Amino acid sequence: MLISADAIVTIDIYRKHIKQAAVREREVKVGSIATVVLVKVGYLIAPQLGDLKCQGFISPDALWAFIFGLFVKKAPANGGVAAMVASPPIYGTLYFAFYDLAFLNRTVITLILTLISWRSWPLLAHSPSPG
Repeated sequence: MLISADAIVTIDIYRKHIKQAAVREREVKVGSIATVVLVKVGYLIAPQLGDLKCQGFISPDALWAFIFGLFVKKAPANGGVAAMVASPPIYGTLYFAFYDLAFLNRTVITLILTLISWRSWPLLAHSPSPG
């Protein structure tokens, strides 16, 4: 899992969006630092994940990214980013505003709203500016 996290940060984020012509040694260093940071973040949030209700902050967006990335050939990347960014605040709002709502109900509502954000973001991003 740590190797996957390292590859995601190094290849998908650093190489594509930050420094396209990065030297291999620099990529290794960035990946190593990212792995240490992710381990520390995991260590801090792991005790909270014992409660199933908290897993809704990360599972709906990961599910959409996996399903649509795998099965929808023309899935827009910026829509995936919008869904991954929108999902935790959507679930958080449902979690705190409707705490008694069952976990699976909150997760399904988050999935639906995340799908809407995933589908509408490319339309908003490419809409002509007024005027």
